[in-house]
Amino acid sequence: MLPRLARAMSSTPQYTLYTLCANAEKTLPSHSMHVNKTKSDLAILGIPYTETKLTFAEIRGDLARASGNDKVTVPTLRAGDEYVTDSFKIAEWLDARAPTPTLFPTRDAHRLARLLSAWTDGDMALSIRELFRPLFYDLNDAASKEYFVRVRYLGQADELAAHRAALRSLPDVERKAVRARASLAVLENYLSHEEGPFILGREASHADSIVYGWYCCSQVNARVVNPRLWYHDSLPRVAAWVDAMKARTGLDVSFPTPEGYAY
Repeated sequence: MLPRLARAMSSTPQYTLYTLCANAEKTLPSHSMHVNKTKSDLAILGIPYTETKLTFAEIRGDLARASGNDKVTVPTLRAGDEYVTDSFKIAEWLDARAPTPTLFPTRDAHRLARLLSAWTDGDMALSIRELFRPLFYDLNDAASKEYFVRVRYLGQADELAAHRAALRSLPDVERKAVRARASLAVLENYLSHEEGPFILGREASHADSIVYGWYCCSQVNARVVNPRLWYHDSLPRVAAWVDAMKARTGLDVSFPTPEGYAY
């Protein structure tokens, strides 16, 4: 029988969260935006959990065997003998077991979360990820670097090299930042119509976690993205929202600063 959420709120973790780590030593935080969405949700709900960090190879090996799913990804949440994969499905699974709906407090909240998922993984991702995603390569160990190029860049090593080179050019960085701010202006405008500080008003929900997961993974290039995006003068409500999410979730990741790039 699956543990109920009320039981999971005890001090003893009832859940295991499988996450992505860039290096075999497991010394780095997860740079997956989807993993950080689930971490944010668990923090909002106040649920303790045990984190198991895995490399790309271990996800496709150890986790695939344990879960019985050869296409498993992370985040994956284990509850008893059940494995739930995908940040949105995990959010729905958790919310259905909550004493009161929190991650999706209304039907409109669920629809908005779907729209935000499409926006963040589509238009927003395309406009902001080139400011930080290429640096994931620098953090990966050798085996994970090969997987990163093959899967995330579809084997196009030249494209990755061009993206990394662009981040060594301050003019290129500034041009990319202008485009990225135009995308985040959508969030800024939405927040201007809410009581705040969160996307649905006074309480954090999965809608916030969807965007906050991207903030967390972008911190691999914090020296670029924070002053030019999340804390730019043109986006004051976004900055206030980031601060509110840090306070609400306690989730604020940091990475070693890769050298040789423009800041």
